[in-house]
Amino acid sequence: MKTDSKVKRPRINRPWTASDIETLLFLTNEKKSPDHIATQLNRTKPAIFQQIKKLGFKNQYVPLESWTQLEDETLRRLYETHTYRQISEILERKETATRKRAKIIGLSNKPIKGTNEPRKPWSQSDLEILNVMTKSDCRRSDIAAKLGRSLSAIYVAQIKHGLRTRSENRVGRGYHAALGAETVDSHGIRVRKVSNTGKQRIDWKRVDVIEWESMHGPIPDGHYLVAINKSLPRTLDNLLLIKRNEQWKIMNGWTLPPEVQEIIRLKAKISKVLNQQNKCS
Repeated sequence: MKTDSKVKRPRINRPWTASDIETLLFLTNEKKSPDHIATQLNRTKPAIFQQIKKLGFKNQYVPLESWTQLEDETLRRLYETHTYRQISEILERKETATRKRAKIIGLSNKPIKGTNEPRKPWSQSDLEILNVMTKSDCRRSDIAAKLGRSLSAIYVAQIKHGLRTRSENRVGRGYHAALGAETVDSHGIRVRKVSNTGKQRIDWKRVDVIEWESMHGPIPDGHYLVAINKSLPRTLDNLLLIKRNEQWKIMNGWTLPPEVQEIIRLKAKISKVLNQQNKCS
């Protein structure tokens, strides 16, 4: 069965005319749906959304408006007692827009997300209680109840101040390892945690370097410690301070005992003779 009416398909990549934009603005202010606008203009819904975005509309196609003095006063009045979400619903604004506006007008005591209480700073007495209870192997939930804080706040504070319970105070090479913890690096050398900055190269230091510097002072610039005999532990009597341009001494066995050096020279001579014979044959 044939039909007389034909369905018009939306044209793609058709430029917007002044009359199209005028119609779009009119229908948008009338709160018409995107389907209705697309049908009236004979365009696709993505094209309608894209043009609306270019014109600066948000949500249900309500034009973006600047913040009024009354809205700023309402934001200041509700800031300490309401969350961002609650304030946004009252002002009929997006939560992200409310957060940005609060920062612009100088509201720094930011409320905690999901609560009506402002963020509480840590006092010295709070840190002492945190230190004692953490070292006493108390659970974080008990510490949070004692200090009136959230579990995440307790966890972050413990990491920030390098505090760990006895059950957690195990040897490891992570950010959460306790100060003084020792482990072995990828080269098989013992290292010790000396700080808690979160940067591995700064926080971890070779144990042999620590012991050597405690006896002789800091290592001068351009020098480093090497093991005289790599098969023996890196004790003070097995360490040698050399310049970086003296690495050839290590490669040539200069730090090895004389009898070992003689064996290496003899091996080199034998290898040289064998190579010459192989070339002649």
